[in-house]
Parts: sequence; structure tokens; C-alpha cells
Amino acid sequence: MVRLLLSMFQLFEDRRLLDLYSDSHSEVIAGGGSVNKGKRLTGSLVFYNQGGEPAAQWDLTGIMAASYKSTKMEAGSTALATETLDFIYEHLHRMK
Repeated sequence: MVRLLLSMFQLFEDRRLLDLYSDSHSEVIAGGGSVNKGKRLTGSLVFYNQGGEPAAQWDLTGIMAASYKSTKMEAGSTALATETLDFIYEHLHRMK
């Protein structure tokens, strides 16, 4: 297993990273099972050039969220909120 760390600015209406982590980890309060029942995901990491065209692409298989962290919000703070999701994956293939 290899790790990939993804950090991005947090959009309060967008719960995709938190939901991805929550769906793959059990919670005692929810009965101890996970939503995706241990199923590993597939995905792609794509970098785009300034013209908006894909410049490089890697396909990943066997992806699972390992940890999730978000910025601690404090009243009066002007800092941008970020969230970080740490992935593990089994295979990485360069496609472009």
C-alpha cells in the first residue's frame, strides 16, 4: 500500500471528502459497520495545462481513505479553511 495526501480549500457546502472518509470507516454509534463494507475504489489523478487540457494522468486502483482532517475554525480568524484526506492505494498506472 502506498499513501497519497490530498489537501484542498474547504467549501462548506461540499462534503465529498468527509463523506468518502466516513463511508469507509465504521462508527460504533452507527452499529459498527461501514457504508461501503470495505470495498476499495478506483479513480484518476489528472493534471491540466493552462489551456484546460489534460497534461498528465494516473489511474489508481484499490483506493481507501486512511485519515481525514479539517481546519479548526475559530471566531474572528481570517485563515482559509482546508481539509486533508490521506488515501492508500494498491496500484498506480501512468496513462498520459
